[in-house]
Amino acid sequence: MHLKFFSGLSLLAFFATAVGCTTTRDLYYWGGYEGMLNAYYSRPGDMTAARQIEILQQDVIDAKNRGLRVGPGIYAHLGLALADVGNVDGAKAAFSKEVELYPESEHMLASMIARADKANAAKKGTAKPNAVTPPLNKGEQ
Repeated sequence: MHLKFFSGLSLLAFFATAVGCTTTRDLYYWGGYEGMLNAYYSRPGDMTAARQIEILQQDVIDAKNRGLRVGPGIYAHLGLALADVGNVDGAKAAFSKEVELYPESEHMLASMIARADKANAAKKGTAKPNAVTPPLNKGEQ
């Protein structure tokens, strides 16, 4: 009787441990983002905007291949790096993608999108002097 009890208890403990040790699927794919940020802040000269773009674009590709969502902030960071190298259209597209995926980022990124629009207009010679940045929402002033 005691042997069956301990055998059953051992089996139960084994399955509980096995189930408890399984991992859940990640919600987001971060790829090389964390390492890139670490290098950016600890060795800024080594992490150029071009290198950041390369890493972040690869992270986006890898996330798609794995069927995972890109982590929040990755498209925003990509937009900043693209703006840094003068790719205003790419920056605006990356900011817009961040807002599409994470609508809560709209408040922060709306001003960056507006700046990208102004930079684009200045680049094309169609900038209006003293143009006012539009409000984020229709009701905001």
